[in-house]
Amino acid sequence: MRKWEEIPKYMQCAEVKEYYDILSKRKLSLKMKRLFDIVAGFGILIITAIPMLIISIKIAAESPGGVFYRQERITTYGKIFKIHKFRTMVANADQLGTAVTVSGDSRITPTGKFLRKYRLDELPQVFDVIAGNMSFVGTRPEATKYVKKYTKEMRATLLMPAGITSEASIRYKDEAKLLDEAEDVDKVYVEKVLPAKMKYNLKSIREFSFWGDIVTMVRTVFAVMDKEDSGKEEMKKKTMDEIKLDNRVDTKKPLIALVTNNDDDIYCFRKELIEGLLAEGYEMLISCPNGPKFEMMKDIPFIYDDPIIDRRGTNIIADGKLFLHYRKIFKKYRPDVVLTYTAKPNVYASVAARQLGIPYINNVTGLGSVLNKTGLMRAFIMFLFKTAYRGAACVMFQNSTNMKLALDARMIKGDYKLIPGSGVDTERYPLQSYPEGGDGIDGDIIVFNYIGRILHDKGVDDYIEAAKQIKGKYPNTEFNMIGFIEPTENHYKKELEGLEKQGIVKYRGSQKDVKPFISRAHAIIHPSTYGEGMSNVLLENASSGRFIITTDNPGCRETVINEQTGFVYHGGNVDELVKKVECFLAMENETRKRMGEAGRQYVKENFSRSIVVNAYKEKIKEILL
Repeated sequence: MRKWEEIPKYMQCAEVKEYYDILSKRKLSLKMKRLFDIVAGFGILIITAIPMLIISIKIAAESPGGVFYRQERITTYGKIFKIHKFRTMVANADQLGTAVTVSGDSRITPTGKFLRKYRLDELPQVFDVIAGNMSFVGTRPEATKYVKKYTKEMRATLLMPAGITSEASIRYKDEAKLLDEAEDVDKVYVEKVLPAKMKYNLKSIREFSFWGDIVTMVRTVFAVMDKEDSGKEEMKKKTMDEIKLDNRVDTKKPLIALVTNNDDDIYCFRKELIEGLLAEGYEMLISCPNGPKFEMMKDIPFIYDDPIIDRRGTNIIADGKLFLHYRKIFKKYRPDVVLTYTAKPNVYASVAARQLGIPYINNVTGLGSVLNKTGLMRAFIMFLFKTAYRGAACVMFQNSTNMKLALDARMIKGDYKLIPGSGVDTERYPLQSYPEGGDGIDGDIIVFNYIGRILHDKGVDDYIEAAKQIKGKYPNTEFNMIGFIEPTENHYKKELEGLEKQGIVKYRGSQKDVKPFISRAHAIIHPSTYGEGMSNVLLENASSGRFIITTDNPGCRETVINEQTGFVYHGGNVDELVKKVECFLAMENETRKRMGEAGRQYVKENFSRSIVVNAYKEKIKEILL
């Protein structure tokens, strides 16, 4: 950045100084932005060289004139440069009409129409990016006559290079259609469109970060893929009441959309919330991949959507399709409030709702495997969460550690609330009679359960290793593993088959109802080092009166009073886990039973699901007032 006294005099004003001070504190991001522009620019140039050659030949063959359209535009510090674009109009179009293009403009050639539709006319701007006159992300470069109309604050956009895309470009991607009905296009553009776009441009400078630029580029791809007219919605500022709803049971009832990634999440953790909202007079839309648990909810009335979600995948095309799917569903049903759970719905459903002006509530069910990642991948994913959470009407946190992390990272802009996980329905998980048990050598067999996804980050390798060591010394023990194997970790299938043959563990698969397994067990072992929100498995076992052995991981440790309702050990330390299991085996069975009952009382007082349901009811009412 230039020194303040070195920028043009007409930019040296208080309105611009505010933005200058913000950018001067983000010099690293500015350097990363420029480095990315150069590296990505040359990469794109190599990839698109042949397509650009074909387009050039097509343009030259279709109408007289040059291949490129070169017009003076304004970039950093008011510098004038000639932009590179493929020519999409007849020659001398500047002399035949306004500098602003409307849809159906007679000056646009057939090839030009296609290029504009998919923004391919802007491919040559990669030359401007490499030269430093433009960036991939930034305020679109305006013609001189429009820059002269800038207010003092708008001049702050000249602190950074002009861009190929931006938040304003995404929201006004169909700008030409929006100007169709204007009698004086220039006047409408200067008085209405330009100020509206500048609000987004200035906001982007205030919130500038390198990762923010990357997200904007990704969203641009999604926006181009989405043929629907999001810009028109923004310009006309339609309210939800003005839009005709279809496929609704009763359009007079407010519609609440609940979005998550697994049917277990719906039935096991959200059922009471759904029933509670229906009882309050709301309609429900549930967006979740189909699964067997929906069979157990067939008597509950709701609109159903079956999205395709690759929960742990990093395929940007698949994620783009998911985002567009959410956008399509929200446009179709127009929910009054969207409730999001789990990672990808928290990001993509939130962004879709935000674009459509629909309020949403995020639930941080845990930051999952993100906390175990490092470097750029972790930074990028955390930025996606930040993008979602900062637009939320409220963010519900399931544990204080995640809440502190989000606040320290400035991921939250609005309201937030700490709730006791998803809560536990203590009636659905009543106190169960405690089985007789010995010491692992003599007396009745001692049964341990692992209940959860068969996933490395959930600590299953630690559970297996502990089982091997304990079974060697205490043969009168049983180690069960209950849950589905993550598709990305299929190697466990063969491993568990081998361990079962050796008599070390018993793999019980995924179960519709785990209560019978809880009933015959003496303790639950939950060795998770995963980014839990609040472990529902531990809450359900504690509610059933079962002894808990778990890690000091956030979302696990909160469910236990150490030495009173169970044991807590340091996650990842197998030796310590084995010692805790041996301590448990050395206890009198009556002591185990008494500690389990104390655990039920603890979760009943502090983790009742009714607390969570009421928190949602209150927030939704507040939003809809």
